[in-house]
Amino acid sequence: GVNASRGTRFSLRPGLVGNLPTATVVIPTYHPAYYLHAGSDPRIKQAIIADLTMAREMLAGRVSARLEVTESASAVMSDLATPVGFDIETAPDGTGFRVGTLATAAGEYVAITDPQEMFDLVSVRTGPVASWNARFDLGVLRQIDPIKAPLLEQLDIQDGMLLLHLLDSGRKGRYGLEQAVIDEFGHADPEWLESKRLVHAGIEIPLDRLTRYCAQDSTYGLRLFNRFRSRFVNNLKLWTLYQNITIPTMHLLTQVECQPVPLDVAYIQTVDTEIATRMATL
Repeated sequence: GVNASRGTRFSLRPGLVGNLPTATVVIPTYHPAYYLHAGSDPRIKQAIIADLTMAREMLAGRVSARLEVTESASAVMSDLATPVGFDIETAPDGTGFRVGTLATAAGEYVAITDPQEMFDLVSVRTGPVASWNARFDLGVLRQIDPIKAPLLEQLDIQDGMLLLHLLDSGRKGRYGLEQAVIDEFGHADPEWLESKRLVHAGIEIPLDRLTRYCAQDSTYGLRLFNRFRSRFVNNLKLWTLYQNITIPTMHLLTQVECQPVPLDVAYIQTVDTEIATRMATL
C-alpha cells in the first residue's frame, strides 16, 4: 500500500513496466487528490512535498536512502552513558533469542548472539537506552534472566513509539517503525524494508542479514527518539506525563505479560457448553 511504500526508492527491472529499456527508479507518493479528499490533512501535504523533494535531491545526487551500519563494539561500549538504541530479534514464531544489537545514532553497533550477554550489556547502561515498542524487547530480557529482571526497571529505558503516541494520538494505529521512519525522514533503507517484510511474514532470513536488520532497527529507533524528544522541550507537562505515567505503565504491562496465569480449562469448557446450549435454544 502507498502508506507503507511512499518515500521509498524502488528499482524497476528493464521491461518490467511499459517496456522500459533501462532500469528505472520509482518513488511512490500520494495522489494530490488524496490530499483534497483527506480534509486537507497537513501531514498528507507535508508527505507529498517531502517525497518530491527527495526525488529532486536524488536526481541531483545529494541524497541516498541507504542506512549504513557498522559493527564497532568500542564505539558503543567505551562510554556506558552514551545514548544507544537497542533491539532484539527472536525466532519467526516470536519465541527464543536469535540476535540483539546496541547501536549509536551514527549506526555503529555491537551484535550479541548470547541471550545472557545481551541482558548483561543492557542492564549496565547508565545513559538512555531507546527502543521502538520497548515492551516487547523488555519482555524478552525478563525471560532471559527473571531473577535479575528488576534491574531493568532502574534503567533509563526510552520508547520512541510511546513518544510518538503522545505527540500524535490520531495516527489511526500507524505506529509501526517503518511508517514512522518514512514519515519523519522522507525515505527508508530499501533492504531494511524488505527484511522487515520477511521477518513480519514469519520467514527466516540468514543471521548476517538479520543482524544488519536488527542494527538498523536500533539505529532508527534511537534517531526517532532523539527527534521526538526535542519536541517535548517546550512542553514540560507532556514530558512529565511520559516519564511518570507512560514509562512506569509500560514496565507494569511487561511484568503482567511475563507472569503466567493459571486457567481452569475444565470450567471454561463447561461454561462454553452452557453458553452454546443457551444460544441454540434462543
